Amino acid sequence: MPPTRYDIDQDIDDLHDLTPPRPPPRGARPSVPPAVALLPDLDALPSSSTDRTSKRTGAPSTPPPPPLAQLTTHWINQRTSPELLPYPTACIATLLSQMDQQQSILDSLSSLPPSDDAQEMEDEHLRLQCVLLDLERARWLLRSYLRARLALIEKYAPFLVRERQRGEGRGRLSNVEWEFCTRYNDLRTSHLQHTVLQFLPEQMRGMDDQALNSSGADSGKGDMVEQPDLDSPVFVRCREECGNLLLPDGETANLSKDSVHFLRYRSVRHLVAQNLVQLI
Repeated sequence: MPPTRYDIDQDIDDLHDLTPPRPPPRGARPSVPPAVALLPDLDALPSSSTDRTSKRTGAPSTPPPPPLAQLTTHWINQRTSPELLPYPTACIATLLSQMDQQQSILDSLSSLPPSDDAQEMEDEHLRLQCVLLDLERARWLLRSYLRARLALIEKYAPFLVRERQRGEGRGRLSNVEWEFCTRYNDLRTSHLQHTVLQFLPEQMRGMDDQALNSSGADSGKGDMVEQPDLDSPVFVRCREECGNLLLPDGETANLSKDSVHFLRYRSVRHLVAQNLVQLI
């Protein structure tokens, strides 16, 4: 059976089913202010969230960062984290929608007849190139983020499947990632079964055996399913005041805003999930 090929470009297409807006008729100029560039930078586009009020205090809260800035944070965290972090569905959906809008308007503008004014045509060409560069930057970041997740999915596919069977980690993978994870794990199991396991005694053919203690419970040692090492050390930068953190050795670390620490991932895992610290 041929190996499964994971197409990053196809994954990006499958992440949404939005239909780009229909471009204006040929020769018609879209309603874009002439004194403004064709489109703002993706970093400047607001996210889809409209909640500007803190639910706790009722006071105006800080607007969320743009989707591309959010994806950059997710990208850095995912490349540094030893485990697969939850998939940011809302962030990527908003970013893809804005990229579709930029690409649609860009296509309509590039199809317009050239202007008689050489200076105006040169300015439009420069603005078009800037927007194209901005789109390519967003596409590169999205592909790099998906590849980082793909590497962990392939490494921990049996663990992710077992975790889902136990009813855990349902927000960890997108639908496309989960489909790839199950297919990859099935192919891996089938390959090992036909090449190695069928020639072993039946009691040695298991691929998810666990070492049991004297009472028959899982001892936590000798698990054949590889799991993320949550005790691996990571660098973190505090985005907010996090107070004192109790470490496994009984000591405490003062996590003040903008401070940088070198800690076990397990100790700051909950802070990463709450977006209070960022892995670096």
